Amino acid sequence: MAGEQVTPTRRGDVHRQLGDERRAAADWAAAGALFEQARSPRAEEARRRLGNSRVRSGDGELD
Repeated sequence: MAGEQVTPTRRGDVHRQLGDERRAAADWAAAGALFEQARSPRAEEARRRLGNSRVRSGDGELD
C-alpha cells in the first residue's frame, strides 16, 4: 500500500521467512531500540522475537 511504512519488526519477520536469520535479528534489535526509546510496549514484542532467534546476540553468528 502506497505510503505505508514497514516497521523493523515486520521487516525482520519477512527476513526470517526468506531464511535470512541474521538480517531478521538485526531488524528486531533495531525495532527494540526504537520502541524502547519511544517507551512503547512494542519493545517487548521485538525483544521476544530476538530472543527466539537462532542468532547469538552480539556476534551475529547462528546457533
